[in-house]
Amino acid sequence: PVMSFIDENCIVFDADDENKLAYMEIYEAFREMVDGLLTFHLAEMGVSQEQFYKAVASSSSVLSKQLLGQLLVVDDFVSFK
Repeated sequence: PVMSFIDENCIVFDADDENKLAYMEIYEAFREMVDGLLTFHLAEMGVSQEQFYKAVASSSSVLSKQLLGQLLVVDDFVSFK
């Protein structure tokens, strides 16, 4: 679903530095999609979002730190754009 979303919406973005309203609308839809996917997959495993975030945040493994970084970047519009 993520790659399909990107493929369907990338045409809207251009090299211009100006942020258009359409960018924010697409970004919000992306955030909602990622949140929904994460919630769905965690529910399938019987894990709440809070339990997941606590486990990832308290882990010292490189993989957990990378995962946390990827999840946090979803809330960063500049990285999304």
